[in-house]
Amino acid sequence: MSQREQQPKKKRSILQTIGALLLVALIAIFAPEWLVDDEERSGDSNATFVRVVDGDTIRVMYEGKEEPVRYLLIDTPESVKPNEPEQCYGKEASDVNEQLLKNGELELVFDEVGGKRDQYDRLLAHIYVDGKNVQEELLRRGLARVAFVYNKEDPHLDRYNAAQDEAKRNKVGIWSEDERFVTRRGFDDAFCTP
Repeated sequence: MSQREQQPKKKRSILQTIGALLLVALIAIFAPEWLVDDEERSGDSNATFVRVVDGDTIRVMYEGKEEPVRYLLIDTPESVKPNEPEQCYGKEASDVNEQLLKNGELELVFDEVGGKRDQYDRLLAHIYVDGKNVQEELLRRGLARVAFVYNKEDPHLDRYNAAQDEAKRNKVGIWSEDERFVTRRGFDDAFCTP
């Protein structure tokens, strides 16, 4: 092959390399949130764990004051609802929640689409401790159900549904009870054997 024939191939190769690099840069800049792995998501680690309220709510020190935080996309049986008895698995969910949170670096990841607070003025967040997602672990152990899905594009939703499906298949926790125990509105203790 003559030198004259090799030059267009070199130019084409250089242009292809430049094009590929530009494409990677554009994807990195404009990539939808769901392409970003949870460990790479930027959360707010300026929160300090104070105490567990129940299976899906905690209190933290955040921006200089103590705040309640309600977990996004999950619901656990009640353990401290005023004027109501503790529900089946409520204490277990609360205890496991505390076990997962008591040691490690806390990170709050807020939903970028929905609001940062609910109607009770609680912060709404995905909770991580040392990079481990607490909601996903509660679901995997059968101590929570996927619920209150207002943002169907939330990048956590598929993982949460997969963890819940795993718990259902393994019939652990709330999924070991009569199928009528877990409802669209919560939990019906009439179908739970304590």
